[in-house]
Amino acid sequence: MKKLTNKAGRHKIDLKALKESEARFRSIVLWSPDAIIVTDAKGKIEYMNPAAERVFNRKVESFIGKDFGLPLVDGESTEIDIFRSEKDPGVGDMHVVEAEWLNKKAHLIIIRDITERKRGEEETRRLYEELKALDRLKDEFVSTVSHELRTPLATFQCIIQSLLGGIFGDFTKEQKEYLEMAKEEAQREAHLINNLLDLAKLESGKVELHRKGAKVSALAEEIVSSMRPQADEKKVALLMEIPGDLPEVLVDPGRIKEVFSNLLSNALKFSQAGGKVTISAGPTDNGQLKVAVSDTGIGISRENIPKMFSKFYQVEQTNSPGSKGTGLGLAICKEIIGLHGGKIWVESEPDKGSTFSFTLPIGKEE
Repeated sequence: MKKLTNKAGRHKIDLKALKESEARFRSIVLWSPDAIIVTDAKGKIEYMNPAAERVFNRKVESFIGKDFGLPLVDGESTEIDIFRSEKDPGVGDMHVVEAEWLNKKAHLIIIRDITERKRGEEETRRLYEELKALDRLKDEFVSTVSHELRTPLATFQCIIQSLLGGIFGDFTKEQKEYLEMAKEEAQREAHLINNLLDLAKLESGKVELHRKGAKVSALAEEIVSSMRPQADEKKVALLMEIPGDLPEVLVDPGRIKEVFSNLLSNALKFSQAGGKVTISAGPTDNGQLKVAVSDTGIGISRENIPKMFSKFYQVEQTNSPGSKGTGLGLAICKEIIGLHGGKIWVESEPDKGSTFSFTLPIGKEE
């Protein structure tokens, strides 16, 4: 008798737990933001929760006893069209599981309204396509304008050079000074056009790198040698601190020399007499080589550091002599280093100098 009483007690507890479980289930179904639908084995709708009214924008009563209208496969997940009205179509994410409903085989269908998400994705895709189209237009514009400017500019440079060469006789000192100024400006414009074309190609991904194994010291030395007269004229020490036993890097030598040229040119431009520019290099922890170009120049303010690699951005030169650049050199460096799979960044303090660093992949030519 005692055993039967215990069993009955456990049975009562089980019934209580079952009722509590059923109450929780009903609460979840009633308050769920997703449409929850129950159909019989043949697909006729027997139950819909209040969220289904919001999803389909129709009263539950209009659905009861009707065919669901879509194939129902246990475990299947799929996107469906939600027909609310012609002006307000929707998209749902539907999940189907087999279940029991009132002791009969049934299908439990959960539909999440993902209309807004899909609209957002479509809008993002559309904006991405506008941006690509604008980028193409920009590239075409830059290329067209640059090519159109190249021919008259080359003619202009030829005329100035001929005049300075004495083709029409001697000029006064003042006339020669004006011609030299015109020559410098023409050279600067030509440099700007070439940089614009180069940057447009780099950004479009149309530049093909010709990689081979190279020593960073050899690449840097070539540019240092070409710039040493400029450094001597400014009385700035140009130093190299690159160990000879560093591993080779797998790079396009011409492009990396272009990076060195831009960084060294900037370092010298913003250095005062008695200062120094140092190139150093060493391995990193992630199997790359880090190269740094440091100077003791005027430095960069904290708010200007994030702008340094932007197109056409130029640091104010109030405290430094030298010709104004094109504002494209560092943007080109960023693209070149990025194409090599590296990173480039700058660390600086006003009046204490700057250090531009970049990484390159270690490797030999295959």
